[in-house]
Order: sequence, then structure tokens, then C-alpha cells
Amino acid sequence: NKNDIEAIKDYTSCITIDKESLDAYFRRGVVKSNLGDRNGAISDYDFILQYKGASKLKTADIATVYNNKAYCLVGLNKFKEALPLVNQALELRKDKWYIWDTRGEIYYKMGNFKKCIEDMNMAVSIKPNGNSYFHLGLSKIKLNDKENGCKDLSKAGELGTIEAYNEIKKNCK
Repeated sequence: NKNDIEAIKDYTSCITIDKESLDAYFRRGVVKSNLGDRNGAISDYDFILQYKGASKLKTADIATVYNNKAYCLVGLNKFKEALPLVNQALELRKDKWYIWDTRGEIYYKMGNFKKCIEDMNMAVSIKPNGNSYFHLGLSKIKLNDKENGCKDLSKAGELGTIEAYNEIKKNCK
């Protein structure tokens, strides 16, 4: 997206002017991640995490930075590296649905469907969302609870997770 590239250029300009602009690093990391540049995003998140005096970060909290770095690692299939980061995020903030969601997705991809279900249930108890219901449904199906898994996939679809309907076609006949 042309606007994303312009945003990266703008955030980079901010960083050139103020090398300690943690918000510019954070926002640039988010845009890089959205564009699939996970290694670039990880570098930006690492700068924030290694910075002494992270209280300068106003856009997000450190738990979100740990979570976002972990989610980039998930995209690189580095689940064992991601898990300690998301655990650190949860130590800091248990009230963020997306942190539970990230850890649940890690557990799903590692084949630990019971832990995935626990975390996704926590995520949807805080904020119902398509990704959590999607992984809830898939995990339940993997554990032979097809009926409830298909209900969760349907809920994921209702919340905008399009790939849920492909899984319904495959698993919910």
C-alpha cells in the first residue's frame, strides 16, 4: 500500500530527527509487520525493548511491544522464540485480549490444542473476536469436539474471519 510506504518514510524521518522517538519505532514496526517485513518490525520492537527508560513510549505499553514482537516471530514460524515473549507480555498485562490470542495461536501451531482453547477462551471473554473463535473451533475439532468446533468457526465467520468458511466446508459436514 502506497500509504504504508509513505508512513514508513515519515516514521524513519521522525527517527532521524529524534533517535529516541520510541513511538515512531513502534508505529514503524506495526506498519512493517502489516506489510510482511517481520524482521524489520522485530528490529524496531527490539530497539524499544532494549531502550533504557521505556516510559517515553506513549503510543502503546511494553506488554504490547512484547506481544507484537512475538506475533512477528509467529509469522516466521519461530514459535519457541515467541512463547517467552508473549508470556512476558501476559505477566505485564492480563487484560489485553490480543495477548491471550497470540499465545493461543502459538499453542495451536505447536499442537497444544488444550492450552490453545484455554487462552482463546480468555481472549473472547475480554473481547469476542474472529481469530480467537477461529482457533478455538479448529482446536476443538482437532480434539474431536466437532459440534462445538463448528459453532466456533461459524462465530469466527460472523466476526469477519473469512477463512473460517473454508474450514467449515472441510470439517463441518
